[in-house]
Amino acid sequence: MRKHLLHLFLVALALVVTACGSTEPFAATVDGAKIPRSALEDELDAIKGNKAYLEQLQSQGTVLTPEGAFDQSFVARVLTRQVLLQLVHNEVVKRKVEPTSAEVDEARKGLAESFGDRAVFEAFPDSYERLMARRELEVEKLGNALGGAQPVDDAAVKRFYDENPTLFAETCASHVLFGVAGANGQLDAAATTADNAALTAQAAQARTQIESGALTFEAAASQFSKDPSKANGGSLDCNPAGTFVAPFETAMNALQPGQISAPVTTQFGVHLIKVLERRTQPLAEASDAIRQQLQGGSADALDEFLQDAIATANVEVNPRYGSFVKDGNTPGVVPPNAPPTGSAPTPTP
Repeated sequence: MRKHLLHLFLVALALVVTACGSTEPFAATVDGAKIPRSALEDELDAIKGNKAYLEQLQSQGTVLTPEGAFDQSFVARVLTRQVLLQLVHNEVVKRKVEPTSAEVDEARKGLAESFGDRAVFEAFPDSYERLMARRELEVEKLGNALGGAQPVDDAAVKRFYDENPTLFAETCASHVLFGVAGANGQLDAAATTADNAALTAQAAQARTQIESGALTFEAAASQFSKDPSKANGGSLDCNPAGTFVAPFETAMNALQPGQISAPVTTQFGVHLIKVLERRTQPLAEASDAIRQQLQGGSADALDEFLQDAIATANVEVNPRYGSFVKDGNTPGVVPPNAPPTGSAPTPTP
């Protein structure tokens, strides 16, 4: 399914509901509704306080300054999300489809299950978990209202699941990533590429140790890997086809469960890959995604609404965070001193 505009920005971040008239310094205003600086700072603190989630972001390129603050580009992305979510909230209130407290409680349980790693979700503060659940509901309710979607019952979800087994085939795998870390602890891509031959030799030696029984795969990940998955013995969980870059996926698909690959080079470094099992994703895990897909036009309707709302909205950003740009494919906050490209930087999905 095509990613719509809002989904380019919504990655496990909470809805910020604000009120007019506050004298608190603002991060942005959206049609007169203020997003306080404290709301932005609280959200950044919640993210930074979740070590496992922060490591995921850093592996995707998010940078912390030497003082431990997020770089301006990431702050701009978070503030962009808050602006878009404020537009959603305004319309939800206008249409009188706000979620109830009981619905938020139930959605919070489901969100924990679908987050990918329940422990990562539960590492957020309780208040932030609840805000994430409310955000999910407001987006869902507005999409349904705009698209005219009707609720999808459990029988329809089960029928789709049974009729499309290949959509739910997954490979459960682990890896050890051999690379060169920079002074900040993150992968240094240039140094890793330059050291490819040495890293390949190191990976081959580790593979020999693993296959001889001198070293377990999990111990090798803990000892050598430069990927955050090392904390879990290199586990990448279970994923559908197309999750990983092509060289990794090709090598993984050639393995039988229990086998370990020869060294595999990608743009991230040199990998040893071990397939743990191949399975069908359980219905309980797949049901939310199926339900969303069966609801049809909600995503497209929401995308169209946001495009129109952004075009007409009066958005003002505190200059310390940058400015709001409406042009281009990804409108949003452009951080101060950014190159004058005429559009906001494309966020990492």
